[in-house]
Amino acid sequence: MVKRQNVGFTLIEVLVAVAVMSVIAIAFFGLFNQVLKFVQIKRIRMQAAMLGTEQMELIRNLKYSDVGTVAGIPAGVIPQTQNLSRGGVNYTVSADVRYIDDPFDGLLGGEPDDLLNIDYKQAKITTAWQTRWGLGSMFFLSSIAPEGLESASGGGTLKLHVMNASGGAMPQALVDIINPDAGVNLIDYLTNDNGLILLPGAPAGLGVYQITVDKLGGYSGARTYGLDDPAGNILPAPAHLAVSLGNTAEATFGIDLTGTLNVRSAMYNPFGVPTPVSADYSIFGAKTIGELADGSVIYKNIYNGRTDNLGQVALIDLEWDSYTIDFHPGATAGFNIMQYSPPDNPITVLPSAATSSFVIFYSPYSAYSLLVTLKDQSEVPLIGVNVTLARLAATYSATLLTGITGQTFFPDLQSATYGLSVINPGYLNIDSVIDVDGNKEEPLTMMPDL
Repeated sequence: MVKRQNVGFTLIEVLVAVAVMSVIAIAFFGLFNQVLKFVQIKRIRMQAAMLGTEQMELIRNLKYSDVGTVAGIPAGVIPQTQNLSRGGVNYTVSADVRYIDDPFDGLLGGEPDDLLNIDYKQAKITTAWQTRWGLGSMFFLSSIAPEGLESASGGGTLKLHVMNASGGAMPQALVDIINPDAGVNLIDYLTNDNGLILLPGAPAGLGVYQITVDKLGGYSGARTYGLDDPAGNILPAPAHLAVSLGNTAEATFGIDLTGTLNVRSAMYNPFGVPTPVSADYSIFGAKTIGELADGSVIYKNIYNGRTDNLGQVALIDLEWDSYTIDFHPGATAGFNIMQYSPPDNPITVLPSAATSSFVIFYSPYSAYSLLVTLKDQSEVPLIGVNVTLARLAATYSATLLTGITGQTFFPDLQSATYGLSVINPGYLNIDSVIDVDGNKEEPLTMMPDL
Protein backbone atom coordinates (compact mmCIF):
# COMPACT_ATOMS: atom_id res chain seq x y z
CA MET A 1 0.00 0.00 0.00
CA VAL A 2 1.40 3.40 -1.05
CA LYS A 3 1.30 6.13 1.62
CA ARG A 4 0.24 9.54 0.25
CA GLN A 5 1.70 12.78 1.66
CA ASN A 6 -0.02 16.19 1.57
CA VAL A 7 2.24 18.71 -0.22
CA GLY A 8 1.50 22.51 0.02
CA PHE A 9 1.08 25.40 2.48
CA THR A 10 -1.26 25.72 5.35
CA LEU A 11 -3.59 28.73 5.60
CA ILE A 12 -1.47 30.23 8.38
CA GLU A 13 1.68 29.96 6.26
CA VAL A 14 -0.07 31.71 3.36
CA LEU A 15 -1.27 34.54 5.61
CA VAL A 16 2.21 35.02 7.07
CA ALA A 17 3.73 35.12 3.58
CA VAL A 18 1.16 37.67 2.41
CA ALA A 19 1.84 39.84 5.47
CA VAL A 20 5.60 39.75 4.89
CA MET A 21 5.18 40.61 1.21
CA SER A 22 2.82 43.47 2.14
CA VAL A 23 5.35 44.96 4.54
CA ILE A 24 8.07 44.72 1.88
CA ALA A 25 5.77 46.27 -0.75
CA ILE A 26 4.74 49.14 1.53
CA ALA A 27 8.35 49.87 2.40
CA PHE A 28 9.31 49.74 -1.28
CA PHE A 29 6.54 52.06 -2.40
CA GLY A 30 7.29 54.45 0.49
CA LEU A 31 10.92 54.57 -0.56
CA PHE A 32 9.90 55.00 -4.19
CA ASN A 33 7.62 57.90 -3.25
CA GLN A 34 10.40 59.59 -1.27
CA VAL A 35 12.83 59.21 -4.17
CA LEU A 36 10.21 60.58 -6.58
CA LYS A 37 9.53 63.55 -4.27
CA PHE A 38 13.26 64.25 -3.97
CA VAL A 39 13.68 64.19 -7.75
CA GLN A 40 10.66 66.44 -8.33
CA ILE A 41 11.75 68.99 -5.72
CA LYS A 42 15.22 69.11 -7.24
CA ARG A 43 13.68 69.61 -10.69
CA ILE A 44 11.40 72.39 -9.41
CA ARG A 45 14.28 74.18 -7.68
CA MET A 46 16.51 73.85 -10.74
CA GLN A 47 13.79 75.36 -12.94
CA ALA A 48 13.28 78.17 -10.40
CA ALA A 49 17.01 78.90 -10.40
CA MET A 50 17.11 78.97 -14.20
CA LEU A 51 14.06 81.24 -14.27
CA GLY A 52 15.58 83.63 -11.71
CA THR A 53 18.88 83.69 -13.59
CA GLU A 54 17.04 84.37 -16.84
CA GLN A 55 15.16 87.32 -15.33
CA MET A 56 18.35 88.72 -13.80
CA GLU A 57 20.13 88.54 -17.17
CA LEU A 58 17.27 90.50 -18.74
CA ILE A 59 17.75 93.19 -16.08
CA ARG A 60 21.50 93.37 -16.64
CA ASN A 61 20.91 93.99 -20.35
CA LEU A 62 18.65 97.00 -19.71
CA LYS A 63 19.74 100.61 -19.86
CA TYR A 64 20.50 101.92 -16.36
CA SER A 65 17.60 104.37 -16.58
CA ASP A 66 15.21 101.47 -17.32
CA VAL A 67 16.33 99.39 -14.33
CA GLY A 68 13.38 99.80 -11.99
CA THR A 69 9.93 98.33 -11.49
CA VAL A 70 6.71 99.47 -13.10
CA ALA A 71 5.07 101.95 -10.65
CA GLY A 72 8.06 101.52 -8.34
CA ILE A 73 10.87 103.57 -6.82
CA PRO A 74 12.95 103.80 -8.94
CA ALA A 75 10.52 103.52 -11.84
CA GLY A 76 11.45 101.31 -14.78
CA VAL A 77 10.23 98.65 -17.17
CA ILE A 78 10.46 95.55 -14.95
CA PRO A 79 7.07 94.14 -13.83
CA GLN A 80 6.73 93.95 -10.05
CA THR A 81 5.06 90.52 -10.33
CA GLN A 82 4.86 87.93 -13.11
CA ASN A 83 3.24 84.50 -13.29
CA LEU A 84 5.45 82.25 -15.44
CA SER A 85 5.39 78.52 -16.18
CA ARG A 86 8.31 76.14 -16.65
CA GLY A 87 8.06 72.36 -17.06
CA GLY A 88 4.41 72.30 -16.02
CA VAL A 89 5.11 74.24 -12.80
CA ASN A 90 3.67 77.71 -12.20
CA TYR A 91 6.06 80.23 -10.64
CA THR A 92 5.44 83.69 -9.20
CA VAL A 93 8.36 85.95 -10.05
CA SER A 94 8.67 89.15 -7.99
CA ALA A 95 11.08 91.99 -8.73
CA ASP A 96 12.33 94.60 -6.27
CA VAL A 97 14.73 97.35 -7.36
CA ARG A 98 16.07 99.95 -4.94
CA TYR A 99 18.68 102.67 -4.89
CA ILE A 100 21.59 101.89 -2.55
CA ASP A 101 23.48 104.46 -0.50
CA ASP A 102 26.96 102.93 -0.32
CA PRO A 103 28.85 103.73 2.92
CA PHE A 104 32.11 104.05 0.95
CA ASP A 105 31.42 107.74 0.19
CA GLY A 106 29.39 108.43 3.34
CA LEU A 107 25.73 107.96 4.19
CA LEU A 108 22.82 110.38 4.10
CA GLY A 109 22.81 112.26 7.40
CA GLY A 110 26.13 110.69 8.39
CA GLU A 111 29.69 111.95 8.62
CA PRO A 112 30.52 112.70 5.88
CA ASP A 113 26.97 113.48 4.76
CA ASP A 114 26.22 111.89 1.38
CA LEU A 115 23.76 114.34 -0.16
CA LEU A 116 23.68 112.28 -3.36
CA ASN A 117 22.52 108.99 -1.84
CA ILE A 118 21.72 107.05 -5.02
CA ASP A 119 25.12 105.44 -5.61
CA TYR A 120 23.80 102.43 -7.54
CA LYS A 121 20.78 100.13 -7.85
CA GLN A 122 20.22 96.72 -6.33
CA ALA A 123 17.86 94.29 -8.05
CA LYS A 124 16.26 91.37 -6.24
CA ILE A 125 14.39 88.61 -8.10
CA THR A 126 12.33 86.14 -6.07
CA THR A 127 10.84 83.00 -7.61
CA ALA A 128 8.16 81.24 -5.56
CA TRP A 129 6.14 78.09 -6.19
CA GLN A 130 3.44 75.94 -4.64
CA THR A 131 2.95 72.36 -5.85
CA ARG A 132 1.75 68.99 -4.54
CA TRP A 133 5.31 68.49 -3.33
CA GLY A 134 5.20 71.61 -1.16
CA LEU A 135 5.95 75.30 -1.48
CA GLY A 136 9.22 77.20 -1.59
CA SER A 137 11.09 80.21 -2.92
CA MET A 138 14.57 81.46 -3.74
CA PHE A 139 15.96 84.88 -4.53
CA PHE A 140 18.81 86.43 -6.52
CA LEU A 141 20.58 89.75 -5.89
CA SER A 142 22.56 91.87 -8.29
CA SER A 143 24.06 95.36 -8.10
CA ILE A 144 23.76 97.57 -11.16
CA ALA A 145 26.04 100.60 -11.37
CA PRO A 146 25.49 103.65 -13.60
CA GLU A 147 27.69 103.96 -16.67
CA GLY A 148 29.31 107.16 -15.40
CA LEU A 149 29.19 109.11 -12.16
CA GLU A 150 26.07 109.00 -10.00
CA SER A 151 23.65 111.84 -10.68
CA ALA A 152 20.59 113.31 -9.01
CA SER A 153 17.39 111.36 -9.59
CA GLY A 154 15.08 114.38 -9.48
CA GLY A 155 13.52 113.28 -6.22
CA GLY A 156 14.09 112.84 -2.51
CA THR A 157 14.19 110.02 0.02
CA LEU A 158 11.35 108.25 1.82
CA LYS A 159 12.31 106.94 5.26
CA LEU A 160 9.59 104.96 7.01
CA HIS A 161 9.87 103.50 10.53
CA VAL A 162 7.41 100.91 11.87
CA MET A 163 7.41 100.39 15.65
CA ASN A 164 5.49 98.25 18.13
CA ALA A 165 3.61 99.48 21.21
CA SER A 166 6.81 99.43 23.29
CA GLY A 167 8.74 101.51 20.77
CA GLY A 168 10.72 98.56 19.42
CA ALA A 169 11.29 97.83 15.75
CA MET A 170 8.57 95.93 13.86
CA PRO A 171 10.30 93.75 11.22
CA GLN A 172 8.48 92.22 8.25
CA ALA A 173 5.60 94.69 8.39
CA LEU A 174 3.67 95.12 5.14
CA VAL A 175 3.80 98.67 3.78
CA ASP A 176 1.87 100.05 0.80
CA ILE A 177 3.33 103.20 -0.80
CA ILE A 178 1.14 104.96 -3.35
CA ASN A 179 1.74 108.23 -5.19
CA PRO A 180 -1.00 108.60 -7.84
CA ASP A 181 0.62 111.70 -9.36
CA ALA A 182 3.90 109.92 -10.11
CA GLY A 183 2.38 106.50 -10.80
CA VAL A 184 4.04 104.89 -7.77
CA ASN A 185 2.14 101.82 -6.56
CA LEU A 186 4.23 99.65 -4.25
CA ILE A 187 2.18 97.00 -2.43
CA ASP A 188 3.30 94.85 0.52
CA TYR A 189 6.81 96.27 0.79
CA LEU A 190 8.50 94.60 3.77
CA THR A 191 10.31 96.47 6.53
CA ASN A 192 13.78 95.19 7.37
CA ASP A 193 14.91 93.74 10.71
CA ASN A 194 15.10 97.29 12.09
CA GLY A 195 11.50 98.05 11.07
CA LEU A 196 12.78 100.42 8.37
CA ILE A 197 12.10 101.12 4.71
CA LEU A 198 14.51 103.52 2.99
CA LEU A 199 13.70 104.57 -0.56
CA PRO A 200 16.09 107.06 -2.17
CA GLY A 201 15.03 108.45 -5.53
CA ALA A 202 11.36 108.92 -4.62
CA PRO A 203 9.67 111.34 -7.08
CA ALA A 204 9.01 114.74 -5.50
CA GLY A 205 5.43 115.62 -4.59
CA LEU A 206 3.54 117.66 -2.00
CA GLY A 207 1.28 115.60 0.26
CA VAL A 208 0.87 112.84 -2.32
CA TYR A 209 2.44 109.76 -0.71
CA GLN A 210 -0.29 107.56 0.77
CA ILE A 211 1.21 105.11 3.28
CA THR A 212 -0.61 102.10 4.74
CA VAL A 213 1.00 99.73 7.27
CA ASP A 214 -0.21 96.39 8.60
CA LYS A 215 1.02 92.88 9.31
CA LEU A 216 -0.49 89.42 8.99
CA GLY A 217 -1.37 87.49 12.13
CA GLY A 218 -3.75 89.70 14.12
CA TYR A 219 -1.99 93.07 14.07
CA SER A 220 -3.50 96.54 14.10
CA GLY A 221 -2.94 98.91 11.19
CA ALA A 222 -1.82 102.47 10.59
CA ARG A 223 -1.96 104.84 7.64
CA THR A 224 -1.76 108.42 6.49
CA TYR A 225 -4.87 110.55 5.82
CA GLY A 226 -5.87 113.23 3.34
CA LEU A 227 -8.29 116.14 3.42
CA ASP A 228 -11.89 115.02 3.90
CA ASP A 229 -10.66 111.55 4.90
CA PRO A 230 -12.86 110.73 6.71
CA ALA A 231 -15.56 113.21 5.69
CA GLY A 232 -15.03 116.68 7.15
CA ASN A 233 -11.40 116.16 8.14
CA ILE A 234 -9.61 119.51 7.72
CA LEU A 235 -6.41 118.68 9.64
CA PRO A 236 -5.50 115.06 8.83
CA ALA A 237 -2.86 113.50 11.07
CA PRO A 238 -0.69 111.87 10.06
CA ALA A 239 -1.14 113.52 6.67
CA HIS A 240 -0.01 112.05 3.35
CA LEU A 241 3.73 112.56 3.03
CA ALA A 242 5.49 115.19 0.97
CA VAL A 243 8.84 114.53 -0.70
CA SER A 244 10.95 117.44 -1.88
CA LEU A 245 13.98 117.46 -4.14
CA GLY A 246 17.13 116.35 -2.34
CA ASN A 247 15.44 116.05 1.08
CA THR A 248 14.28 113.17 3.27
CA ALA A 249 10.62 112.66 4.20
CA GLU A 250 10.53 110.66 7.43
CA ALA A 251 7.54 109.16 9.24
CA THR A 252 6.97 106.67 12.05
CA PHE A 253 4.00 104.30 12.33
CA GLY A 254 2.94 102.12 15.25
CA ILE A 255 1.29 98.70 14.96
CA ASP A 256 1.07 95.72 17.29
CA LEU A 257 -1.06 92.69 18.12
CA THR A 258 -4.68 93.52 18.85
CA GLY A 259 -6.46 93.01 22.16
CA THR A 260 -9.98 92.43 23.51
CA LEU A 261 -12.26 94.54 25.71
CA ASN A 262 -15.09 92.78 27.57
CA VAL A 263 -17.73 95.17 28.93
CA ARG A 264 -20.61 94.38 31.27
CA SER A 265 -23.49 96.65 32.33
CA ALA A 266 -25.82 96.14 35.31
CA MET A 267 -28.30 98.04 37.48
CA TYR A 268 -27.61 98.60 41.17
CA ASN A 269 -29.67 96.37 43.45
CA PRO A 270 -29.72 97.47 47.11
CA PHE A 271 -30.95 94.01 48.16
CA GLY A 272 -28.46 91.81 46.30
CA VAL A 273 -26.18 91.46 43.31
CA PRO A 274 -26.52 93.98 40.46
CA THR A 275 -29.07 93.07 37.77
CA PRO A 276 -27.69 92.75 34.19
CA VAL A 277 -29.20 95.32 31.85
CA SER A 278 -28.86 96.06 28.13
CA ALA A 279 -27.67 99.60 27.38
CA ASP A 280 -26.37 101.70 24.48
CA TYR A 281 -22.67 102.52 24.54
CA SER A 282 -20.02 104.57 22.75
CA ILE A 283 -16.43 103.44 23.27
CA PHE A 284 -13.62 105.50 21.79
CA GLY A 285 -9.84 105.53 22.08
CA ALA A 286 -7.51 108.44 22.72
CA LYS A 287 -5.75 108.29 19.33
CA THR A 288 -6.95 110.90 16.84
CA ILE A 289 -6.62 111.19 13.06
CA GLY A 290 -7.72 114.76 12.45
CA GLU A 291 -10.05 117.60 13.27
CA LEU A 292 -13.43 118.90 12.07
CA ALA A 293 -14.19 122.51 11.17
CA ASP A 294 -15.85 123.10 14.56
CA GLY A 295 -12.62 122.16 16.34
CA SER A 296 -13.76 118.73 17.53
CA VAL A 297 -11.30 115.88 17.09
CA ILE A 298 -11.80 112.77 14.97
CA TYR A 299 -11.02 109.61 16.92
CA LYS A 300 -9.29 106.74 15.16
CA ASN A 301 -11.00 103.96 17.11
CA ILE A 302 -14.75 104.36 17.73
CA TYR A 303 -17.26 101.62 18.57
CA ASN A 304 -21.00 102.16 19.03
CA GLY A 305 -23.50 99.49 19.98
CA ARG A 306 -25.58 97.97 22.75
CA THR A 307 -24.81 95.34 25.35
CA ASP A 308 -26.91 92.17 25.03
CA ASN A 309 -29.69 90.95 27.32
CA LEU A 310 -27.07 89.69 29.76
CA GLY A 311 -25.49 93.14 29.80
CA GLN A 312 -22.39 91.95 27.93
CA VAL A 313 -20.38 92.82 24.84
CA ALA A 314 -16.96 91.63 23.67
CA LEU A 315 -15.01 93.97 21.42
CA ILE A 316 -12.28 92.01 19.64
CA ASP A 317 -9.34 93.04 17.44
CA LEU A 318 -8.90 96.35 19.26
CA GLU A 319 -5.81 98.44 18.66
CA TRP A 320 -3.83 99.18 21.81
CA ASP A 321 -5.21 102.45 23.15
CA SER A 322 -6.80 104.15 26.16
CA TYR A 323 -10.58 103.68 25.74
CA THR A 324 -13.33 105.81 27.27
CA ILE A 325 -16.58 103.91 27.94
CA ASP A 326 -19.69 106.09 27.66
CA PHE A 327 -23.12 104.60 28.40
CA HIS A 328 -24.84 107.97 27.83
CA PRO A 329 -26.24 108.35 31.36
CA GLY A 330 -28.91 111.00 31.79
CA ALA A 331 -32.60 111.72 32.05
CA THR A 332 -33.35 109.91 28.77
CA ALA A 333 -31.47 106.78 29.80
CA GLY A 334 -32.88 107.05 33.32
CA PHE A 335 -29.70 106.24 35.25
CA ASN A 336 -26.37 107.50 36.58
CA ILE A 337 -22.99 105.74 36.60
CA MET A 338 -22.24 104.74 40.20
CA GLN A 339 -19.29 102.36 39.77
CA TYR A 340 -16.57 101.24 37.37
CA SER A 341 -14.74 97.98 38.01
CA PRO A 342 -11.81 98.36 37.73
CA PRO A 343 -12.23 101.98 38.83
CA ASP A 344 -10.69 103.36 35.64
CA ASN A 345 -12.32 105.23 32.80
CA PRO A 346 -10.57 105.54 30.36
CA ILE A 347 -9.31 101.95 30.52
CA THR A 348 -6.18 100.74 28.73
CA VAL A 349 -6.23 97.87 26.23
CA LEU A 350 -2.77 96.35 25.71
CA PRO A 351 -1.51 94.28 22.75
CA SER A 352 -2.54 90.61 22.81
CA ALA A 353 -4.39 91.06 26.12
CA ALA A 354 -7.99 90.77 27.33
CA THR A 355 -9.28 93.65 29.44
CA SER A 356 -12.61 93.80 31.30
CA SER A 357 -14.81 96.61 32.60
CA PHE A 358 -17.95 96.22 34.74
CA VAL A 359 -20.15 99.33 34.89
CA ILE A 360 -22.97 99.62 37.45
CA PHE A 361 -25.87 102.05 36.97
CA TYR A 362 -27.99 103.83 39.57
CA SER A 363 -31.69 104.51 39.02
CA PRO A 364 -33.70 106.73 39.14
CA TYR A 365 -31.55 109.35 37.47
CA SER A 366 -30.15 112.20 39.59
CA ALA A 367 -29.43 115.46 37.78
CA TYR A 368 -26.77 116.27 40.41
CA SER A 369 -24.54 113.53 41.79
CA LEU A 370 -20.97 112.81 42.87
CA LEU A 371 -18.89 109.68 42.22
CA VAL A 372 -15.75 109.59 44.39
CA THR A 373 -12.83 107.28 43.53
CA LEU A 374 -10.25 106.83 46.30
CA LYS A 375 -6.77 105.37 45.66
CA ASP A 376 -3.36 105.43 47.30
CA GLN A 377 -0.20 106.80 45.71
CA SER A 378 0.35 103.44 43.95
CA GLU A 379 -3.08 103.62 42.26
CA VAL A 380 -4.45 100.86 44.52
CA PRO A 381 -8.15 101.35 45.44
CA LEU A 382 -8.77 102.09 49.12
CA ILE A 383 -11.63 99.94 50.42
CA GLY A 384 -13.88 100.56 53.42
CA VAL A 385 -12.93 104.21 53.93
CA ASN A 386 -15.44 106.75 55.29
CA VAL A 387 -16.15 109.60 52.88
CA THR A 388 -18.23 112.47 54.26
CA LEU A 389 -20.02 114.96 52.02
CA ALA A 390 -21.66 118.01 53.61
CA ARG A 391 -23.39 120.94 51.97
CA LEU A 392 -22.02 124.25 53.14
CA ALA A 393 -24.54 126.59 54.79
CA ALA A 394 -27.15 123.79 54.85
CA THR A 395 -28.15 120.79 56.89
CA TYR A 396 -27.17 118.10 54.34
CA SER A 397 -24.49 115.65 55.48
CA ALA A 398 -23.84 112.04 54.41
CA THR A 399 -21.06 109.55 55.18
CA LEU A 400 -20.58 106.52 52.91
CA LEU A 401 -18.00 103.72 52.76
CA THR A 402 -15.92 103.06 49.66
CA GLY A 403 -16.57 99.65 48.10
CA ILE A 404 -14.27 97.04 46.55
CA THR A 405 -13.37 99.44 43.75
CA GLY A 406 -12.50 102.27 46.14
CA GLN A 407 -15.60 104.16 44.99
CA THR A 408 -18.71 105.59 46.61
CA PHE A 409 -21.67 107.37 45.02
CA PHE A 410 -23.73 110.30 46.34
CA PRO A 411 -27.06 110.68 44.46
CA ASP A 412 -29.89 113.22 44.77
CA LEU A 413 -27.70 116.27 45.37
CA GLN A 414 -28.36 119.92 44.63
CA SER A 415 -26.47 122.32 42.39
CA ALA A 416 -24.31 123.70 45.18
CA THR A 417 -20.90 123.78 46.85
CA TYR A 418 -20.07 120.85 49.15
CA GLY A 419 -17.34 120.05 51.60
CA LEU A 420 -15.66 116.65 51.20
CA SER A 421 -13.81 114.97 54.06
CA VAL A 422 -11.89 111.66 54.02
CA ILE A 423 -10.26 110.17 57.12
CA ASN A 424 -8.24 106.96 56.87
CA PRO A 425 -5.75 105.84 59.57
CA GLY A 426 -2.18 105.86 58.26
CA TYR A 427 -2.96 108.47 55.60
CA LEU A 428 -3.14 112.23 55.52
CA ASN A 429 -6.70 113.52 55.81
CA ILE A 430 -8.42 115.00 52.77
CA ASP A 431 -10.55 118.12 53.18
CA SER A 432 -11.68 119.79 49.98
CA VAL A 433 -14.44 121.91 48.49
CA ILE A 434 -16.34 120.61 45.46
CA ASP A 435 -18.80 122.43 43.21
CA VAL A 436 -21.46 119.94 42.12
CA ASP A 437 -22.89 121.36 38.91
CA GLY A 438 -24.09 118.12 37.30
CA ASN A 439 -22.97 114.49 37.37
CA LYS A 440 -19.47 114.92 38.75
CA GLU A 441 -16.69 112.36 39.10
CA GLU A 442 -13.93 113.13 41.61
CA PRO A 443 -10.74 111.00 41.72
CA LEU A 444 -8.78 111.40 44.97
CA THR A 445 -5.34 110.16 46.02
CA MET A 446 -4.49 109.62 49.70
CA MET A 447 -0.85 110.08 50.70
CA PRO A 448 0.71 108.12 53.59
CA ASP A 449 1.12 109.89 56.93
CA LEU A 450 4.84 109.32 57.48
